Amino acid sequence: MRITRLIPLPGEIYRTGNSTRDYLRARLQARLTAGRGAPDDAFRQIAEAAFRGPEEALAALGAPREGLTEDEANARLDRYGLNEVAHEKPPRWYVQLPLAFKNPFIILLIGLAMVSWLTGDAKATVIISTMVVISGALRFFQEFR
Repeated sequence: MRITRLIPLPGEIYRTGNSTRDYLRARLQARLTAGRGAPDDAFRQIAEAAFRGPEEALAALGAPREGLTEDEANARLDRYGLNEVAHEKPPRWYVQLPLAFKNPFIILLIGLAMVSWLTGDAKATVIISTMVVISGALRFFQEFR
């Protein structure tokens, strides 16, 4: 297995050549287990329960058909945390702005604008540069919100 990039995470999880989904799942699991002491196999148990019938899934997860008692629900809340999606902080606008122009189409237009400028065609340079600015601005505003 080739390690492409090391990322300091609790539980010594490294980003490898695996898919992004596997990496994010391992990263989330490492955060959960480091912060609350949740068992390492919590994700595996849930994934296995998803392929079972209703009664088998409830038994595997230790949940009665009537639902959890308030004490048991509070204990699981303390153990596993809130049932919410983990969100990462979005990058700042000044980091995202140059990335809006990192697009093969925009790079091609910038090259065409430079060729037009070098050949002295000012009208084509202005038109193509305007297309670059509009395209980059639209992409930036769509991704920033």
